[in-house]
Amino acid sequence: MKFRFFIYTVSFILLIFTLAACQSNDGNTTASEVEVSDENDNDIPPIPQIDKPEVRPYNEILNRMWYVITNKEYVNSFKPGEIGISEVASNYSSIDEALDNIGYCVKDISGDGTAELIVGSTLPDNKIYSVFTSVDGSPQLLFEGSTNSYYNYAGNNTLIYYGSGSFTETIFGDFVLSEDGTTLSGNDFYFTYVENLTDAEKTYYHNETSELNDNVSEKISEEDFNKALSDFDSKTVKIGFTPLSSWQ
Repeated sequence: MKFRFFIYTVSFILLIFTLAACQSNDGNTTASEVEVSDENDNDIPPIPQIDKPEVRPYNEILNRMWYVITNKEYVNSFKPGEIGISEVASNYSSIDEALDNIGYCVKDISGDGTAELIVGSTLPDNKIYSVFTSVDGSPQLLFEGSTNSYYNYAGNNTLIYYGSGSFTETIFGDFVLSEDGTTLSGNDFYFTYVENLTDAEKTYYHNETSELNDNVSEKISEEDFNKALSDFDSKTVKIGFTPLSSWQ
């Protein structure tokens, strides 16, 4: 079965599902610095160097994110954790609105005593766009998302993923964060597929391997699918995000 998800959605989902394999290559996927244009150096706003003790070791990450939102035209390339935020910010009518509606929270959601950096929406939807953890004092990106590919927090060490590629395709499932905060493992996964876009008739699937694969999934009814979606929605635990507008 070939799925016709938008490229950006597939990219984010593949990032999530291949995270463990990527990490096993070097054990550390550390976010890098923003690269800025070297043209007209005197006119380029500098990246902030704000250092808030309560946010360490994530100050550099948030300095860059604030810069990506406010000075996107000067950024030559985006690094891990920044692409999704840039896409989300572009949906707002102004930089100020983006800074008000995108925020951060430093909170231990893995249960290992080390706080993660959570970046998400200050709006009631409380979407989580990225999570960083600290490995030996250095920030490590766990995942990044976008407007249509994001998580909600479900308490303890559980995150609920939501994704969509079009009006006909819906994905959701829960993922458990490892105690050290470096990997996600899926337990309960649901998705839809439309064989013929002309009649847009959906087929509903469920599996426990977090794969977009009908061969390892069972077909379920629309009623069971919608009930599971409602149950997942009810599990959401709100995170108190601090708007990035307060970073400066």
